[in-house]
Amino acid sequence: MTSVEGTGTVVDLRRLRQAEARDVLGIWELRRQLEEWLQVHGIDQWPHGSLPQSVVAADVNRGLWYVVPGPAGTVLAALRLHTEDPDFWPESPPQSVFVHGLMVARNHAGADVGRHLLEWAAHRGRELGARWLRLDCAADNERLKTYYAGLEFEPVRVQSVTDTRGFEVLLMRRPIA
Repeated sequence: MTSVEGTGTVVDLRRLRQAEARDVLGIWELRRQLEEWLQVHGIDQWPHGSLPQSVVAADVNRGLWYVVPGPAGTVLAALRLHTEDPDFWPESPPQSVFVHGLMVARNHAGADVGRHLLEWAAHRGRELGARWLRLDCAADNERLKTYYAGLEFEPVRVQSVTDTRGFEVLLMRRPIA
């Protein structure tokens, strides 16, 4: 891991760690900021308010969130790493890890933070004996699909999500070398 610089603070990826209770608000605030940015830019990835703070807290307590902390309790980047995902990948063999909620503060967009976090997730997966790194994104989010394809993720299938708004996600994977 390394340090990368966006506009403003340097993101020291060596500080990536498992989230603690003190990170819940920072994770939630980063998510809300990104929901608003997506909405302003007409991207239907995460609707405003779609991740309650109580869910973030529960997932932190389950050990799923990892963060790169910033100054004064902020979170500069975060992701959830799962070893199973029966909602989207019920058929997946146990040799997979799943990334959800990958977030990078907008003032660090374009600084390769996301790529480094995915490389870390692959490394962690390798330590756990995984052969596949899997993720999903909104099926109509062309920008994110192109980004993941550029990181060697291959599309697997489109799956309908039956929640209150009904949408489709593209499931993607790449081998862990």
